[in-house]
Amino acid sequence: MVEFIVYGHPATAGSKDSFPIRRDGRLTGRTVVVDSDRRAQPWKAHVALAAVNTGTPCLCGALRLDLAFYFHRPRAHYRTGRNAHLLRDAAPAEHITRPDVLKLARAVEDALTGVLWRDDAQVCQEVLSKHYAEPDEPERVVVSVEQLEVVPVPIPGQLEIA
Repeated sequence: MVEFIVYGHPATAGSKDSFPIRRDGRLTGRTVVVDSDRRAQPWKAHVALAAVNTGTPCLCGALRLDLAFYFHRPRAHYRTGRNAHLLRDAAPAEHITRPDVLKLARAVEDALTGVLWRDDAQVCQEVLSKHYAEPDEPERVVVSVEQLEVVPVPIPGQLEIA
């Protein structure tokens, strides 16, 4: 099992923008597809670096992925004045607002492709959750990857004996 925490405000991936490629003022017939969220690339790089720092080689076979995202509460969830440290009675217990948990997961999956696994299609089981962080805790994602089955990877030049 591989577990690590990535600190920072999680970014989403999912919505894409496409732009036609021009060369010498003419359309080439090709397009470039990029994430709509400007924060997606730096966040993905941050997630990939955290995975590399675990020292885990690329996993093969079926995987289970658990992602727990933690966000700060908005100021409107807290009382005012000398009770500013207390939550309002109407403050929701669960994080039910944007960003979408599936788009958050997609960004992490994209970041870990080629780093922790070969293809995100290897993820057969996934548990996703969004939470509010405690006031003194940073925003983060807790990543846990478990290998469900081990698939032997042939070594180049090695003879297979049946």
